[in-house]
Amino acid sequence: MKQVINIIYLIVFTLCSKGVHAQSATFRDSSLTVLVQRLSEAYSLSPSQEAAFLSIERQHRIFLDSLGDLHQSPEQRKQCLADYLKVHDHQLKSILNDVQWKKYTAMQEAGHAALLKHVQAKKIIVQEVPRQNL
Repeated sequence: MKQVINIIYLIVFTLCSKGVHAQSATFRDSSLTVLVQRLSEAYSLSPSQEAAFLSIERQHRIFLDSLGDLHQSPEQRKQCLADYLKVHDHQLKSILNDVQWKKYTAMQEAGHAALLKHVQAKKIIVQEVPRQNL
């Protein structure tokens, strides 16, 4: 009888943990959709640009989530991230026109500067990953 109860607990725990993961993924996806809607309003994205941007950003989040699972040294992980960011930026640039790209990069630079200011105020040491200017 005790084994049956343990098996039931195991099944319930497994189902619950999958449900939590699905809710987490749903939350991330909905937050990504909101981000794309805001960018669409700010940059006047077309529906095809919205769809492409959403797809690229989903891939980006999946990559970032999996980066910690890679069994690599910190330097290898840093290089992997730098290489991926080049591809990511190239993909985004290919779907945006020149005006939209300039607005996007200006927004990214402003966010990056604000983040650096925040971490410096907290005295956090940061090693930046070099990004290629496209």
